Amino acid sequence: MIVKARFFCLLTLLSALLVPSLFAVTPTKDLYYFVIDRSESIDSKKLVEPFRKAVVEFVGKLDAETQVDIVFFSTTSTRPRSWYPMDLRAKGEFGKYFDDNFRPGGNTLLFATVADVLSRVLAKEKEFRNINIVILSDGEDNLSSKADPKFEKWGDVERLLPENWAKQRKGLSVIWAPIEFDPPQKDRPSKDSFIQMLPRLNRSEIERVFTPPPRASFTANPTKVKVGEPVLFALYDDTGVSSVKWAFGDGTELSKKTASHQYSAKGNYDVSVEAMGPGGKAKADMKGYVQVVEDIPPEARFSWHPALIRVGDDVKFTDESLGAPTKWEWGFEGLGAKKDRNPTVVFTKPGKVRVSLAVAQEGASHSVQQELDVLPMPPDPSFTAEPSELELGQVLHLKATPTADELTHTWVIGGGITKTGAEANWTADKLGRIEVQHTVKGPGGIVDKDFAVFVKEKPSALVARFKWSPEDVRAGAPIQLVDESRGAPEKWLWEIDNVGTYPDQSPSIKFPHAGSYTVKLTIFKKDQTIDTQKTVEVRPAIVAVTANFVAKPPRGVVPVTVQFEDKSVGHISKWSWEFGDGSTSDLRNPVYTFKNVGSFRPRLTVIDIDGRSSKSSGDFVISAVSPQPWWLKWVVGGAIVVLGWLFVVVPLMTAGARRKAASMTLDLGHGDARTLSECLPG
Repeated sequence: MIVKARFFCLLTLLSALLVPSLFAVTPTKDLYYFVIDRSESIDSKKLVEPFRKAVVEFVGKLDAETQVDIVFFSTTSTRPRSWYPMDLRAKGEFGKYFDDNFRPGGNTLLFATVADVLSRVLAKEKEFRNINIVILSDGEDNLSSKADPKFEKWGDVERLLPENWAKQRKGLSVIWAPIEFDPPQKDRPSKDSFIQMLPRLNRSEIERVFTPPPRASFTANPTKVKVGEPVLFALYDDTGVSSVKWAFGDGTELSKKTASHQYSAKGNYDVSVEAMGPGGKAKADMKGYVQVVEDIPPEARFSWHPALIRVGDDVKFTDESLGAPTKWEWGFEGLGAKKDRNPTVVFTKPGKVRVSLAVAQEGASHSVQQELDVLPMPPDPSFTAEPSELELGQVLHLKATPTADELTHTWVIGGGITKTGAEANWTADKLGRIEVQHTVKGPGGIVDKDFAVFVKEKPSALVARFKWSPEDVRAGAPIQLVDESRGAPEKWLWEIDNVGTYPDQSPSIKFPHAGSYTVKLTIFKKDQTIDTQKTVEVRPAIVAVTANFVAKPPRGVVPVTVQFEDKSVGHISKWSWEFGDGSTSDLRNPVYTFKNVGSFRPRLTVIDIDGRSSKSSGDFVISAVSPQPWWLKWVVGGAIVVLGWLFVVVPLMTAGARRKAASMTLDLGHGDARTLSECLPG
């Protein structure tokens, strides 16, 4: 019988600890909620890239069954954004969103932002298996108390959550990581806070933030037992815990996450546990936590699941009474009584509710009463949007479904227009898909709902309109005539002087020559015909501009007057001459006189009608020489006369004398007759 009793007791203890998980529908996805400081000090401390690298790379490693939410805060906070499932597409979108919105500037609105995030998480906490909130900042809050006096310290933020819920909620991790900053004591969470502040980290250690440190809080059931009866010990939350070490106060130690221990002697025993994991280690001590006695009279005790109770939820109450009672009587304020050992109830009204349990065993009885907080259901963010498809200029009517006085409504339309109230109107002023977000804030938390409407062009009468591309039209270059007509025409006819006609909607054409052309567009729809026309100015074809010229004469005695003639290629509109002696001209074909002796390299710069320029190479040289002095002329003239006498006159005279002598005959006697020339020597 003793063995059976002990077995029954152990089974009872196990069920007391495990029943909540048996009756709960376990969600399968995890939540990572990033709360990122983007105040101006983030930029001045050069933390932008370390923050981005750590967060984006971590998100890139998450599996698909993870939801990622993010909000940036500085003087104001951004609208929360969410991604699920975390597939490759979502990871890419997250990285782009991070880059587009991580723009530091302004002050720090830390407490108010975290309070808003907690309210949102609280409203949808049933969706998640584990909830990880990561707060990255580089300093203390310096704005929340001015923006909202309710939030001046972490304690104000903690009071938003129901009592004990954060400690009992398995898989909840809220980590504040001040990077390269040590907050003063007054700005730190309390020792017992569910918000865990990590010791100061430098920029290279940010990745450590994403490995939560273990929590060593634990429970035991029962805490009052007879000698030899088992006590079951378990951590409240084993997230981030890889190993534990229990010390039961009687010299016994165990290394199991969930441990059963029996005490062999009466007394009050101190219990401690040390939890270790990748994020560090933690230790908890409970003085006199377990009381071991010889006999245990009935003592009523109970717990419930879920720890956070809302209107309409199935709440499982679990008997944890001591003394092996055989009778149970529950009292639920407003709901009546129940005699089951572990009843399930549904609360229909929010507020404080008293729950009592009376137990009895062999004539002895005991009762206990607890006051529970029953929260309202999260507000319903449903709304109507009429019409869901509208035309430009038409009014969109937005109306919230729940309109209770305690609810506040905010509408964000198209990402930039904000309106408040249970109803809102917006006049469509842009085309396409327009996102609408409805945020409802109430006693049950903050909930968002997104929707999209489509804005299209308003149907109009038949109107003929067109343009052309490119706008700069050149002779011989193709252009596109672009139809911009309204009223959905069915046929088109283009008529262009000296070019031709075209039946296409947006034809490609060429103008053969520069000049003005009239383009007429006629559109047709059923029995309607509308036309319009425009003048197109066609500029000359683009010709590469090249500077060139000739100059005559290229050489002369100063002063040398030179005629310059432009021979440049292109549609030239401006000329700029540099004559090489410091003088310039803007004429096309200037005449210029060089008055100084020397060699000069004139250059020509030309600019065409499109502003393009070209400059000549400067290879052409003008030579201007000095005139001869007067005495040099006489010397040269005399030298010419002398040379002429010696080399021209004298030879002519000698030749004449020889011819005359040749004609004369001398009688030398003895019958010997000779010419004079024969007698002359030589």
